[in-house]
Amino acid sequence: RGLVGSEMCIRDSFIPDARGSKYLTKILSEIAKVESSGKTKIFNSLNDIGPFLKRRTLIILISDLLSDFLPVSKVIRSFLKQKHRFVVLQVLSSLEFSLPQGEAFVFVDMETQERVRIDVEKVRTYYKKEFEKFNHGIEGNLKSSGVGFFRFNTHKPMIREIPLGLIKAGFTFR
Repeated sequence: RGLVGSEMCIRDSFIPDARGSKYLTKILSEIAKVESSGKTKIFNSLNDIGPFLKRRTLIILISDLLSDFLPVSKVIRSFLKQKHRFVVLQVLSSLEFSLPQGEAFVFVDMETQERVRIDVEKVRTYYKKEFEKFNHGIEGNLKSSGVGFFRFNTHKPMIREIPLGLIKAGFTFR
């Protein structure tokens, strides 16, 4: 148990192991303070925490998962083989599910600031189909591996959604 931030700040974001509801509250408060900052390589982050895990651990990954998922899936499976428990909370904006209304829209990558302009009406149906397929693939992969999974939108407060997501993903607070 403990809390580790992204690969950019593992030394700065490590909260050592402890027990009890005050500890859980401390972790949830720290998570609620986290803001997107720079490109996070999930695969590298998961590999970097390996040396910290000395005994069976619950690993909670909070991410949009909008990256190359195959390497992430492989490292998650390696943690599962080591008898660690894993929960993934996928955080997405409602705009990512359906695209905004209007003719044109500019996507701005929150991590790289890269911009892509699209004609929304021309791509909406195809986009929704592909985005749903992508997300169902991730969800199916995780659940078939025994990983707890929950997806929620950014318009809801994370401090409330994270505990709810953990419960819905199968984690019990003991």
